[in-house]
Amino acid sequence: MSSSSGCLEASCDYFSPSADSLEGWVHAVLGNAVDERWGRFIVIIWSLWKQRNLAEWKEEFQGAAVVSWAADSMLKSWEDAQKLKVTARQVPASANTTWQKPQQGHIKINIDTAVNEMGRTRVWEWVTRNGRGTFIKAVN
Repeated sequence: MSSSSGCLEASCDYFSPSADSLEGWVHAVLGNAVDERWGRFIVIIWSLWKQRNLAEWKEEFQGAAVVSWAADSMLKSWEDAQKLKVTARQVPASANTTWQKPQQGHIKINIDTAVNEMGRTRVWEWVTRNGRGTFIKAVN
């Protein structure tokens, strides 16, 4: 066992040696669970994506502890924001954004999640595309 896999295995419950693909790993780790693991999973994935971009574009490298801390901090901030009482709901006008395909040789994964108001149901989906923008796979 390498030190990085030992660190991952020791630091969280997300180690699954039986998974043979990203989709298999997600199902092995989370299954059909509807609990706090989903929130942590999403912020860890986002933190890893952000770290990858920092390393790729700015040559800034952070250790696993920093990435984990950033994920925990983001999740805590989100949970704290959910505790605020909101008296009116407004739906903001959608931003004028366009999807851009990834660089050649890269794969882009777009993830979307939704939670019902009662917090009892969570849904997530992802779509992968290659550097030509060609659809590879969708998971929901």
